[in-house]
Amino acid sequence: MSDGSGRPGPLPEAHDPFTAVTGWTLAGAGTGPLLRSGTLRPGTCTSGTCPQKLVLELKTAAGGHARLIAQAVSPGTWMLSIVPDGAVEPRPTPMVVPGERKLIRLAAREKDGRLVVRGPELRLEVRLEPFDLRFVDRRGRTVLAANPADVDGLGRPAVPPLGAGRGPGGMPFVTAAFRLAPGERLYGLGEKFTRLDKAGGRFVSWTVDALGSTSERSHKNVPFLWSDRGYGLFADSGARIDWDLGATSLRTWALRVDAPALDLHIFHGPGPDRILRAFTDLTGRGPAVP
Repeated sequence: MSDGSGRPGPLPEAHDPFTAVTGWTLAGAGTGPLLRSGTLRPGTCTSGTCPQKLVLELKTAAGGHARLIAQAVSPGTWMLSIVPDGAVEPRPTPMVVPGERKLIRLAAREKDGRLVVRGPELRLEVRLEPFDLRFVDRRGRTVLAANPADVDGLGRPAVPPLGAGRGPGGMPFVTAAFRLAPGERLYGLGEKFTRLDKAGGRFVSWTVDALGSTSERSHKNVPFLWSDRGYGLFADSGARIDWDLGATSLRTWALRVDAPALDLHIFHGPGPDRILRAFTDLTGRGPAVP
């Protein structure tokens, strides 16, 4: 990730990628863990309509544990919460319109070594070992996916994948990474004095005095990114976020958030008008010009 100088920084030594699923539970199911080491227990909720919140219990490469919580908050919008051991589920920031949202029930089953969780427009597919996830639309097209195959010659991730750790001084951080398609264009992040297409760059969502208009430093940061491949992503956090949008690896874009846990909202398009409408449904819209 960026070290603040515009140069690539080293990978955090304390980085713990999530590498194996040790069990998953459906909140409200009351049956305890349903999966152990990728094996389904008989008689559990593996098909049909299940509760609204899916909780995956994950094990890190260093032997720690974390939860990945998936919820469909509207037909085309999912929320993923990454909650390492010792952290609590994040509360919505003031960027999100307050109020209760009616979650959508999910249908879950195992298929070809994957856990398939269906929502109205997108399904979430989770491979158990090695850990992988992707969102797929009703036509079978992958909309957004992790990229565990992006490794260097020693088999190490090219950029920090889904994971968590602690930086200097014990500061907790969470990381996530997704596949970047050839020619994919990425837009957003609020006020940035850079080119419109952010693919290939490094950016920081952290309000500072810009001291001019010749860099990506800015006052009006918005941790929202959208792609011409039909998806948007909003990181609901007021903490510093470092974005590596294909600068380190042309195959993957990634983010690192200096926080103990993280909520990510994924919006399905396919067009930018629908992505932006879903984003502003969540965060609110400004009043019309008189």
